[in-house]
Amino acid sequence: MNKLHFTQEQLVQVAKLSDGDIRIINECRGEHNKFGFAYQLCYVKLFNRFPIQSPHEQLDELATFVAVQLDIPKEVLHTYSSLRQATISEHQDSIRTYLSVEKYDQNSENVLNDYIFQQALQIQAVESLFLKATEFLKEQRVLNPSDGTIERLIQTQREKARVYIFERIYAEVSSELQQELDNLLIVGTETYSKLYQIKEVPKKPSAKAMKLLANKLALIEQTGVLTIQLTWLNNNYKRHLSNYVARSDAKRLRELAPLHRYTAPLGIG
Repeated sequence: MNKLHFTQEQLVQVAKLSDGDIRIINECRGEHNKFGFAYQLCYVKLFNRFPIQSPHEQLDELATFVAVQLDIPKEVLHTYSSLRQATISEHQDSIRTYLSVEKYDQNSENVLNDYIFQQALQIQAVESLFLKATEFLKEQRVLNPSDGTIERLIQTQREKARVYIFERIYAEVSSELQQELDNLLIVGTETYSKLYQIKEVPKKPSAKAMKLLANKLALIEQTGVLTIQLTWLNNNYKRHLSNYVARSDAKRLRELAPLHRYTAPLGIG
């Protein structure tokens, strides 16, 4: 997943070198060191991590912006990237001290895990969770670990949040309601299941459409799903459940394990 995206506005606002930035950059000797230091500094400001060193992560648009500000040709970045790692690491230590940020460690991971879990109770999109995690670490003044590390944490916490939500809902589903939900998935002698009838959207506004909508609402109420209180569940997650059911046919839902079969349809309520 490519996280290295920024707008022109973000580039100008975040990567613009301040007077303080220029002062610490000028402490470096040689154009290539000044440029490399500035490039790493701006990279951290944009992405909350240092560029990968092997191979060296070079963003042409960012390098151009740094070159314009320093009046140094951006080609010197190639010279900088070939320096010994000790020099580049020393620059990174100086940048961390200058920006008052810390390395990512086990304590940071524990705190980030808790945060991602809480966010995953509301958000499903991995990209959105990644951005949330980065903003959280910025607020904590902790640099991002590798993208792969954050993605692994997101996958783990999304699943924990998913299980938590499903188990909490399932605990409220009575055996009678389970039977009603099973009935929605039976096609029988009819062309479509009752669940399909509930999902069907009227194509045109008309008296017939209004009657169809009223019948759908009555059918939903008859199942008893409205007795389940889901006020604690974030609306984003309710929509996620509803969209899942909308994309699934009765056969697919019948094949789900009970924990999912009896909880996902509640999103239609």
